[in-house]
Amino acid sequence: MTVRLCLLSSAALGCVLTGALVPSIGHAQAAPGAAETANDIVVTGSRVRSPAATASGPLVAVDSTSIALQGMPGADGLLNALPQVSGSNTSGQSTFGTPGIATVNLRKLGPSRTLVLIDGRRLMPGDPTLPVADLNFIPTSLVSSVETVTGGASTAYGSDAVAGVVNFKLRRDLEGLRLDYQVSGYQTENDNKGAQDKLRAFGVEVPDGGWDGWTHDVSLAGGHNLGDGRGNVTAYFAYRNAQPVGAINRDFAACGIGTVSGAQPFDTHVCTGSGTNAYGRFRTGGTGGGLAANPDGSASFVPYTSALAYNSAKENYLQRQDERYSAGLLAHYEVSDAVELYTDVMFMQDTTRAQIAPAGIVGNRTYTINCDNPLLSASQATSLCGANAGSTTAVWSGTIAKRLEVAGRQRYYDVRHRQWRGVVGARGSFAQGWSYDVYGQYGRVEYANDATNDVSVARVQDALLARNVGGTVQCISGNAGCAPLDIFQLGQVSPEAADYVFASGRTTGRVTQKVAAATINGDLGTIGLASPLAADPVAVAFGVEYREDAISLSPSANLLSGDLAGFGATAPAVGSTDVTEGFLEVVAPLVSDRAFFHRLTLNAGYRHSEYKLAGGADTFKVGLEWAPIPDMALRGGFNRAIRAPNVVELFAPQSLSSASVTDVCAGTSPAASLTQCMNTGVTSAQYGSIAECASNFCTTLTGGNLALRPETADTLTMGLVLNPRFARSLFITVDYYDIKVRNLIGTVSPTLAYSQCLNNADAFFCNLIRRDANGSLATTSGYIAATNVNTGYLKASGIDASIAYATDIGAAGRLLLDANGSWTRNREVSPLPGQPAFDCAGLYGPTCGSPTPDWRHTARLTWQTPGKAAISLAWRFVGASKVDINAGNSVFSGATGGQRDIADARIGAVSYFDLSASLPVADGDFVLRIGVRNIADRDPPIVDNFNLGVNADYGNGNTFPALYDTLGRTVFLGLSAKL
Repeated sequence: MTVRLCLLSSAALGCVLTGALVPSIGHAQAAPGAAETANDIVVTGSRVRSPAATASGPLVAVDSTSIALQGMPGADGLLNALPQVSGSNTSGQSTFGTPGIATVNLRKLGPSRTLVLIDGRRLMPGDPTLPVADLNFIPTSLVSSVETVTGGASTAYGSDAVAGVVNFKLRRDLEGLRLDYQVSGYQTENDNKGAQDKLRAFGVEVPDGGWDGWTHDVSLAGGHNLGDGRGNVTAYFAYRNAQPVGAINRDFAACGIGTVSGAQPFDTHVCTGSGTNAYGRFRTGGTGGGLAANPDGSASFVPYTSALAYNSAKENYLQRQDERYSAGLLAHYEVSDAVELYTDVMFMQDTTRAQIAPAGIVGNRTYTINCDNPLLSASQATSLCGANAGSTTAVWSGTIAKRLEVAGRQRYYDVRHRQWRGVVGARGSFAQGWSYDVYGQYGRVEYANDATNDVSVARVQDALLARNVGGTVQCISGNAGCAPLDIFQLGQVSPEAADYVFASGRTTGRVTQKVAAATINGDLGTIGLASPLAADPVAVAFGVEYREDAISLSPSANLLSGDLAGFGATAPAVGSTDVTEGFLEVVAPLVSDRAFFHRLTLNAGYRHSEYKLAGGADTFKVGLEWAPIPDMALRGGFNRAIRAPNVVELFAPQSLSSASVTDVCAGTSPAASLTQCMNTGVTSAQYGSIAECASNFCTTLTGGNLALRPETADTLTMGLVLNPRFARSLFITVDYYDIKVRNLIGTVSPTLAYSQCLNNADAFFCNLIRRDANGSLATTSGYIAATNVNTGYLKASGIDASIAYATDIGAAGRLLLDANGSWTRNREVSPLPGQPAFDCAGLYGPTCGSPTPDWRHTARLTWQTPGKAAISLAWRFVGASKVDINAGNSVFSGATGGQRDIADARIGAVSYFDLSASLPVADGDFVLRIGVRNIADRDPPIVDNFNLGVNADYGNGNTFPALYDTLGRTVFLGLSAKL
């Protein structure tokens, strides 16, 4: 690609500079496909092949050599480093609740609004619970470049291309064998003095510094050209193994951070724990402080205090254990000028494990204990049953929160995905200037999620009812296997009782996608359709596409019934939807090589989609690129895009779960007034006697909705590209984007619903608050409704800027600079039509979720020697964010009952510096790579893990690992070899 074409396609950063950063192993180039000419350009975001094709919006391209310099072999890690990409809860450093796949989240509009392609073809959904593309499937050893386009591209690709498109382009021309191996690990000093003081005060041992989290990546790829370059067969195999990292091994994460104060506001960070503790917490009616087993081990109760809280962070993983296998074959062969056959066959299996604190009896259910239970001491029986102590007919009724710490009973979740993708197609030319591409594609994912060592609610209740029979304590029920459960003294759970009450659950599922598509590209100049003022003719692409998506989800019987304490009831799901589409795109050069009109090009398109359930939808685009002189181009465009409801949003079963919500109307001394609480359904009789939600996690009802309508998104982009003639290796781009998504498919945040009802008595929100007969929001009949609905709108706007420059420095070689930055002007959310909007730009917190800094950038300076060795220094910058509850908006402050937060008021700006080097040896047949990311071992920002709901929005370990470096400095060593 020439420099001029790079400028036209706005991919200068990738094709001009980054391709020269690292010496690469050479491979023979396959002949061009029969359908292409040497001057044709295909820009991501369009299906038109034309020498006049341009990108009318922001486009960032990164090639394989830049990927190698970063030392991040995973596709998700590479993309998350881009300032246009926000993190998600699918990264390897998210634990409980993660679906176990890797996703991309452009502009923080959500992974479901970013379309992922492999060589311009849709990547199937990777999970039946989160049906978006799984980046783990991408064979990164074959990636030649990654192009990221901002803004709607539904005209070209159909649904989901709302925030933009990420297109992975694979090598299909390998000749010979290539081996690549990389090992990486984390090294940290663990020298956060403030965190260590909190650990000591909480009685937690301070971890030492050291190495952990070793990850090994190995891949073997090979190819062979066929028929004198008319075709090629390329195959690959890859293996990855990542070792887990425990929160207990980092001083800032070894306990859960909370904020406390004698009064408002929250002003001090301290270690806090879970009320589901090792000593138990028995509360009559679920209210009051309750009683706990005596910490001295005696058969007596003491009043429960927060000093007995359980450090639930100590068993959690900061990095999940992960093992992955990938293999595939890519082939194409030009039978004649009219026919080129091609096929892809790809497979991936990934198994990942998340570990969290041991299971227990959770305090959101009511249990009974017979008052003559012989496992109770006399004083304990009196404490629970009063005058009925010893009665053979009386029972105590209340909530119990008890962590069951039993050797060999660690709780973990194993999530496995097996994925297949096959493509078969033909392309070629059928007339002068006309070509076709027809293909069929099938993708399939097999899913299994094993929850090991949870607790059966029914069996716990069974084992709590015990009686002395002939000198032996037995379960009253006489059920087979039942053994009495002694939770009244520390460490008295017998192996037999553990065998009975511990239980595991399994969910299996499948997602499939079928695609059939046909595209025709044509040069209308062959029929005389061209501007008399332009050198290039009008080009057109049109075609049809059919797509079908289906899911099935089958929980085990104990998950179906809601019997596992760590889950709500989960129903099975099955369903399918399909769409038939037709599209048309045009690239029309209007003027070229005239005064003040070096180039003026119009591109436009239209697509109509007919969905099985959602009905018809139309998308369109219009863009214009004007280069008054060769040194400068102005570009702009408008896109209408859609996102149809996916199969999970439509068919997900309605079930009970939990979310991080503080019920300020619960407890004996509610933080909210009676008037406020009555807004949420509390009666005056219930006020002051409502059971609190365990660990501030209240029950929610989630599920699908067959009446959903497609989201619609309008995107406006305007940009400038500079390539001055006095410095042809200098490229500067500046682009403005504005994306507004209407009819948003999603749920109303339980936190938002609660705060709006509490403070504003809004009828819509209050209808979502459904208290049980006792006023609780922590039971199967007391919950906050959070099912899928079409809600309000989501808007994101800002400016992207990039600069790329290369210069010779004589005998010393070359210097190369590339930088890419993004400024977020606003991220505005209106949760419902007619409701006030709020702007989360520069904020984070209970409502806004993970931080949305105003500014992020990455910059890299590379010195390349004449011998093709390279040393590269990168600077990654994440701007500051403020906590939303202090922003003066009632929507934000209502999440904490109006309390302000001094301790978490601001996350400061963070800079990370990375250093890497590469060295070719043996005439370039071997390339050694070494590097360090986060050279200074900078700790991530630490925030309140509970009141700010870090665990509920892409958080883990008191911070946000998808945005900040969490585990210390990363050291990697790699070797590429041409065999």
